[in-house]
Amino acid sequence: MTRPAAQRAKTDQAGFTLLELLAVLMVLGLVMTAVGGGVRFASRGFDRAAATATELSSYSLAADVLRCRGERLFPLSVGWGADSQFVFLGEADRLAGPILSTPAESQQPGPPLRYALFHIEALEGGGSRLIHREHRLVTDPGLRVIEPADHAVSLYESAAAMRFSYHDGARWLDRWTAPRDLPRLIRLSFTDASGRATRPALILRPRLDGDRGCASDAALPCRDRP
Repeated sequence: MTRPAAQRAKTDQAGFTLLELLAVLMVLGLVMTAVGGGVRFASRGFDRAAATATELSSYSLAADVLRCRGERLFPLSVGWGADSQFVFLGEADRLAGPILSTPAESQQPGPPLRYALFHIEALEGGGSRLIHREHRLVTDPGLRVIEPADHAVSLYESAAAMRFSYHDGARWLDRWTAPRDLPRLIRLSFTDASGRATRPALILRPRLDGDRGCASDAALPCRDRP
């Protein structure tokens, strides 16, 4: 092979190698772009999954506290005869009533009475917050809720609007007004701005079996006493 021919062969070979290198770099660039997009997508997916898990954990805790306290509400009456009424508050944004604490929970002498309160607060920008407070409840002299609360915690925040309602055996009510009866069921619902449910409602069943408040403390006037 003559010298000019050899030089042309080397030049052609060098040009082909450069084009090949450029093509490889372009492919690598596309691959890296795709990988970067995949990583960002996976990261967003992980963040969403973590946020969902945190929200579910918070909801589960709030539901446990509501069931533990709300289903321990019991009939506690004050007053005489027709003037007696149960100690209970049932509003769309507020649920409160007496509960009997367990021996492990009670650190005060006398009947282990507590006043449990659940309050829904609207949040700026939408959504709501569920707050739980507990007070000592004493019956001598008279029925008194001791302020301030000795337990207060923000249980749950939701992008939805939370709302309590009360079932009287026939229908759901936004406000409980029966002075000598407790609701058969208590419901906490979650709805968006259009009124659509964002998760299943939480249903509570108060204790309706007898006027245990009167039986548990002789100093408390009972509606069924002579």
